[in-house]
Amino acid sequence: MRGAPGNEGCDLTRFSARDIDRFRHGSHTRLCDHFGSHICTCDGERGTYFAVWAPAAASVSVIGDFNDWDAGVHPLHRCTGDAGIWEGFVPGVDRGDRYKYHVASTQDAYASERGDPFARYW
Repeated sequence: MRGAPGNEGCDLTRFSARDIDRFRHGSHTRLCDHFGSHICTCDGERGTYFAVWAPAAASVSVIGDFNDWDAGVHPLHRCTGDAGIWEGFVPGVDRGDRYKYHVASTQDAYASERGDPFARYW
């Protein structure tokens, strides 16, 4: 997985092969440690790691005040494998910043904005 634009050198994921296998089989007991938003540092830059499950999505991006709600600025990338997990790192996003996921469907040209099901504050 590659980080967001401007962080191309950042390889960041919170999912091991075992995590993905346990997720697929419904036996993962700590999904909150992997999905949602997590403040972290990548290549010396503070920001936020995002992960969401969107198995039918053609694309997913993070939108918020930090990018004027523009779906083209911070695209997420498919996690290794075919589990439908999208993830990425967005530099500069910090605790309390407002965000949603912009999800484009593979079924048609429909796109929607979704709240984070693993959000800790709403």
